Amino acid sequence: MLTCSVCGGTGHPSCLRLPEEAVYKIRTYEWQCMDCKACGICGDSTDDDKLLFCDQCDRGYHTFCVGLHHTPRGKSMPEQLRPYLQTHGD
Repeated sequence: MLTCSVCGGTGHPSCLRLPEEAVYKIRTYEWQCMDCKACGICGDSTDDDKLLFCDQCDRGYHTFCVGLHHTPRGKSMPEQLRPYLQTHGD
């Protein structure tokens, strides 16, 4: 069971459709549910239409905070996220 660090809501990882590899990483930080998710860089939760989610850790990032001009398609992690995640031990 995962618990949101903001609202205290809970959910099973499988019900939330989170990849197993992401669940291991989620358990190492203060996870936020989809309703509470804020950008991992600026900390803001506004502009949620520009928030993309890392398939490897479920953190959210604004496209403009990582230097993207549009939302990427597909499930691969944009190259712009790699340096940021590597600095946090992911």
